[in-house]
Amino acid sequence: MRAPRKRELVKELTDVALRLDAARSTCITVQVALEGQAADYDAEFACCLRRNVSDAISVQVDRIRALVGRLGGTLPEALS
Repeated sequence: MRAPRKRELVKELTDVALRLDAARSTCITVQVALEGQAADYDAEFACCLRRNVSDAISVQVDRIRALVGRLGGTLPEALS
């Protein structure tokens, strides 16, 4: 079995980053909806999503961006 080429690795990492970004966007949408409802605990739930999901996903996308950069590639502008 041959080792993956840099281009293939960049493609795979980009795909993972795009999927993570879609999950982050969904999470942010739910956060905004919760904050807009203003029910008893919705603000706290939104804060939990931001701190434990959205921010964590952002960190992972940044790590992927760094790996892709080390491989000589770049992520799409939509992930900036």
